Amino acid sequence: MEEQKQLEERRFIRRFNIIFLITFFLFVILVLRLAYMQLVEGEKFVRASEQLSIRTISTPAPRGWIYDANGEVLVNNKPVYTITFLDENLKKDEILAVAERLEKILLPLNPAYNRVYLLEKMDSGYVYEPKKEFADKVKKEQENGTFTFRPEEWEVKSYTPNMPRYLPRSIVSDIPKEIMFTIEENRVDLPGVNVIVDSMRQYKKGAFATYILGYMRQIPSNLADEYLAKGYSLNEQVGYAGVEKSYESVLRGTNGLQEVRVNNVAKTLETKEVVAQKPGNNLVLTIDAKYQQKVEQILAEEVKNLQTRKVNPLPQVNSAIAVVMDPKTGAVKALTNYPQYDPNIYNSPDFGKLYKTQVFGREQNKAIAGYFAPGSTIKMLSVMIGLQEGLVTPNEKILSTGSYKVGNLIKRDYKPGGFGWVDARQALQKSVNTYMYELAMRLARYPQSKTLYKQKFEVIDHYHGEFGLGRLTGIDLPGENIAWRAETEELGRLADAMIGQYDNYTPIQLVQYVSTIANGGYRMRPYVVQEIREPDDNLDGPGKLLWRKEPEVLNQVDIKPEWIKLVQEGMRMVTEPGGTAYSTFAGLPIHVAAKTGTVQRTGNNTNGLMVGYAPYEDPQMAFVVVVPGGAGGSDSAGPIARRLVESYFGLDRPASGSTGPTAAENPAGGKKTP
Repeated sequence: MEEQKQLEERRFIRRFNIIFLITFFLFVILVLRLAYMQLVEGEKFVRASEQLSIRTISTPAPRGWIYDANGEVLVNNKPVYTITFLDENLKKDEILAVAERLEKILLPLNPAYNRVYLLEKMDSGYVYEPKKEFADKVKKEQENGTFTFRPEEWEVKSYTPNMPRYLPRSIVSDIPKEIMFTIEENRVDLPGVNVIVDSMRQYKKGAFATYILGYMRQIPSNLADEYLAKGYSLNEQVGYAGVEKSYESVLRGTNGLQEVRVNNVAKTLETKEVVAQKPGNNLVLTIDAKYQQKVEQILAEEVKNLQTRKVNPLPQVNSAIAVVMDPKTGAVKALTNYPQYDPNIYNSPDFGKLYKTQVFGREQNKAIAGYFAPGSTIKMLSVMIGLQEGLVTPNEKILSTGSYKVGNLIKRDYKPGGFGWVDARQALQKSVNTYMYELAMRLARYPQSKTLYKQKFEVIDHYHGEFGLGRLTGIDLPGENIAWRAETEELGRLADAMIGQYDNYTPIQLVQYVSTIANGGYRMRPYVVQEIREPDDNLDGPGKLLWRKEPEVLNQVDIKPEWIKLVQEGMRMVTEPGGTAYSTFAGLPIHVAAKTGTVQRTGNNTNGLMVGYAPYEDPQMAFVVVVPGGAGGSDSAGPIARRLVESYFGLDRPASGSTGPTAAENPAGGKKTP
């Protein structure tokens, strides 16, 4: 028994030892395996666990520069420090804390950089909104510039971010180095915040050629789908007006591509460039910066003179428009509206405030989108219609008695008693309304026919269209309006159409019209960009030529050359003794052909216009000047027109001392004058 018991004990011990050894060896294998996985392949498994997705994002290329005709840089890209924010799956309280800490750093730089502004720019899904009971108070403070953030007056609202989390948001651009250093020193307390070297569009001359150059804005929400389809990112800026918009595809260049690897909490693990950026091409404009700047100065000085002159001041005048074009090619030499604004405002954090005081009411490019009745500047075309349609002969004289009966209406010349017997050239020289009324009645065959006149509006439209009036000119600027067309077709309105008191046209149409007269009947497409060039490094000029604009004839007018020559002679007589613009151009060593225009508006206000070209013998420049509220054309638009011509040919003189209407053009009793 005892031996049997000892035998059993030895068997148990042997089995236990075997089990122990097996367990031990299994444990050793497990430890070794864990050690191998941790020490040898640990990094591999960590990467595998973190590598959840790879995103491809677009990186905007440097935008092309814009030069004037002489190679002077007008628009370029300024390197700036930009603060960005990347939401790495931060909690709401962490995001609010980041905005608060940034506010403390940035407020000394600009009061606009409060946490309300910063949180909106961070596009994190949260935004501050004033509580209802404080909404009016906050709005007033923001409007008058006394806003201070008080936490108790605000609440946090949530929304869906505009962009994916893995895309960085630009918060503040163009910060000084001191702020950049401060942010770098506080990176631990500013999760998701980074400072990068970025580029900002810089309009080097400020408020200069604004309506030609345009400006940049972030893609508006209503156009997001359109730009996304073209390969844009929602955080890009795009051309919003001027050549910045019309040549967007040329200036933008080709974006690069980056692969961004993010983990399961949206943290960026790695960024790799896969396609390099290609800078946008450069534009060379038709304008000479010095002349454009001089034209802008002339408009500012002459508007101020009209407002404050001692004799017959016109305080209601607060704007003016001028366009100068080469009548042989269509190249725009100057185009501006006064007053204009500085497009750099759109880069300012104070944009909302500055917009109200410096931009609002000035956005429209009235040179191509504003429309005005042409007044007596249309009379050259009315004369050509009369000659072309066989209504009158070149030397036939028509009696001007000062009034003319159209149906049951009495219409008048601006000169009581009229001008006596005048032919076609003299009718232009003296701007005789009654001559044009007679042409209108002959066109309508009135009084022989009482209804035929209704069909004759189409005849006028046809000839106006031949010269580009009532048609898009095709200028390479966005936002061009076609015209404002009258709809009432009465006998008296046919007479009004012949003196330019019916349809309204844009200044660019008017300068195309007078250019067509100046060059002998060829309607040229106006343009502001003459070349596209490679970007190179922009150190030695615009770069290698890629494309040059060739002058484009849109049509040759359906008018005999001899009739065009006749109205050219009539326009030359306008600036000679007895003409309505004689005093305007008297003493000028260059012969100018011109036509004044005055258009009565509501009440006693009138628009002053002048069109023309110079030199008469070999036209090199055509011009149009419009002064809303400017009384007589020679009185208000005349001094501007003279200075445009003088400056173009290097004959500059100081601002005019005009004191009132000239003897040749004196508004009489509120009547429509030339």
